[in-house]
This record gives sequence, C-alpha cells and structure tokens, in this order.
Amino acid sequence: MGNAEAGWFDDGSGRQRWWDGAQWTEHYADMSGSTVELHTSSTVAVASHAAGWYDDGRGRLRWWDGTQWGQQTQFIEEPHSFAGITVAGSWIFLGEMSQPIGGAMASFETAGDIGERSTLTRAAAGGLLFGPAGMITGAMFKKKVDRREFYISIDGPEQFWVAPVNPNLGLQARQFVAWVNSVSRHYFRR
Repeated sequence: MGNAEAGWFDDGSGRQRWWDGAQWTEHYADMSGSTVELHTSSTVAVASHAAGWYDDGRGRLRWWDGTQWGQQTQFIEEPHSFAGITVAGSWIFLGEMSQPIGGAMASFETAGDIGERSTLTRAAAGGLLFGPAGMITGAMFKKKVDRREFYISIDGPEQFWVAPVNPNLGLQARQFVAWVNSVSRHYFRR
C-alpha cells in the first residue's frame, strides 16, 4: 500500500478502511447492510510500526509491542531524582505524570505554607493537584494535616505537584529545588 494514493480500500478484514496515502486510519465503512455507515475505531487493522522503543512525546521512550503500548518506559535524557520527582532534559516527572520543566517553579516548604496558597485551592478544584499517590482533591485538605511536614512543590505549566520530604534531608531538598529552578529557567528561555 506504500504507493497507493489516499482512498477507501479493503483492509484485509473485509471492510473498507481509509488509507491516507501513508497508513491506515481509524475510519472504516460498514457495507454489510442496505446502507453504508461510516465508523471510527480505536484499533487499526494493520499496525503502522514494528515493535520497539518510541518517543512518547513527553520526554520518555515507551515500548510498542507491534500492536499496543506497554507499561515499560525509559528516560530519553539522563534522569536526576529526589523525593520521587525526576528531571530528565526538558521534562519533569512525578510517577507516571510528566510536564515540561520550562516555566516550572519549585519550592521547599511546610504543609502549612503550601496550604495558604490560593493557587493550591484552585489547582485542587480544577483537578490539577497531584502527589505521589495521584490526584489530591479539595476534600483531602479538610483532613487534619501536620502543618510542619516538609514538601517539595512543583508549580508547573500543566499541574501542581507536592512530594513529601524527610525532614532530615532538608539541605538536599533545598539544593534539588535550586537546581530544578535553574533548569526551568534554562528551558523557559528557549
């Protein structure tokens, strides 16, 4: 099919599928009834790529087994981590979440300091506040929190993250925060 122009063709499954000139799309026509119905499927009959590692567009390589994405990932750039937060090139990660680091603002503070931010309340209400265990909602703030606990917060371009820090690692946390902010400024200027 590599030389065929765009059009409707039998995709090998008995259906007519749209070929865009380079690959099969998710659009197919059901011609089994008295009328023709157009559909969109989430699976394409022919895999467009061989198994291997592919850029996921978020600073990682993800394994494609030839038919679907796997859970295995690896960082494209050398990772630097602290308190569950990882920076690799122009991306910052917390667990499976990622966002561009350019324009992010990191800080080392107590739960009390974080809780006083108005942006934190808006982030929780908008579903943009996350911790190591996942999304944090406004209702979670109503629970009793030791306001003296230490956290690294990342106020990023897409989400607001908080990660707990062992109080004995305060110096390392401050150094990591300063480094994250330096990397953020570097990529923000680009």
